[in-house]
Amino acid sequence: MTQAAPQNQKPQRNIYIRSIRRDPPDLKLLSKALIALAEDMARRELTPVESPRYDASLFRGTAPFYARYRPHIPTAVTGLIAKQAGLDWSGRMLDVGCGTGQFLVAMSDYFEKLVGLDPDAEMLKEARRAVAKEKLRNKVVLLRGQAPDLPSKYRPYRMITFSRAFHWVDQPATARAALELLEPDGSVAILGDGSFWTGAVNWQRTVRQVVERWLGTERKAGNTTYVEPASRFTDVLRAAGFADIREFRINDDRSWTIESIIGYLYSTSFARRELFGDDVERFEEDLTRALDKEFPDGRFEERARFDILLAKKPATAPRA
Repeated sequence: MTQAAPQNQKPQRNIYIRSIRRDPPDLKLLSKALIALAEDMARRELTPVESPRYDASLFRGTAPFYARYRPHIPTAVTGLIAKQAGLDWSGRMLDVGCGTGQFLVAMSDYFEKLVGLDPDAEMLKEARRAVAKEKLRNKVVLLRGQAPDLPSKYRPYRMITFSRAFHWVDQPATARAALELLEPDGSVAILGDGSFWTGAVNWQRTVRQVVERWLGTERKAGNTTYVEPASRFTDVLRAAGFADIREFRINDDRSWTIESIIGYLYSTSFARRELFGDDVERFEEDLTRALDKEFPDGRFEERARFDILLAKKPATAPRA
């Protein structure tokens, strides 16, 4: 049901219609209406999405750190996805939970058009910068919204992707929505590479111990704590109607510094900078001392692993 405009606020569309219906058109009124519409669009862009499914504090303040310190997507990952999905530089891709646009940029050579969806305005600002830097403005569309309400304007999609994002959404509902928007034989790709919280390298364990000392042993997630998905992603996709479900792993060797470790932490939901409040400098000093003491050579290396899940929409899949 469409909500009525407040009695003391005239709908901007009505102002616009009145201005162009006049003969001659009321240019002053038209100008006023256009300015009001632009201001309204700006407010919509910057206002957090209000939804019981979305906690606006989840990644609040993380976007600049995410753009700078999150590891990029290796070409081995994008190449494997392209080969296995039979991509041929045509069609459209939707990246759900696109964040700062890393995966959109990484996959931009494989599609005619790419659409990024994210509920966080600050993440989308960083994504726009990345898209502009790579001169992809004519190829990439960025939309503010959240799963399972996926954008149908550009359907059908050749591929729908979730890069470091599927664990944040309503998986069953989102998988069904993705199946509906894919073209026959279209693919879904779910990928992730873990985090310092789940890391098994010794220095990562030290990082987690220090974070727990300051924030507690439960993994933070916005205004609450993180809850593991109830079902395996393969089971979710199968239940939604996907077929040809395949799993792949790609190793990614990484080297870190204390600066990039701290920057990465501030890009996460469990250790975003805001959570430390006035103690943020003391936390940084504590973490630096702990790492310097246990790893005096200053070498912080890991062999990260991308887990990639690919599935197809059957050519004869019924409409959801």
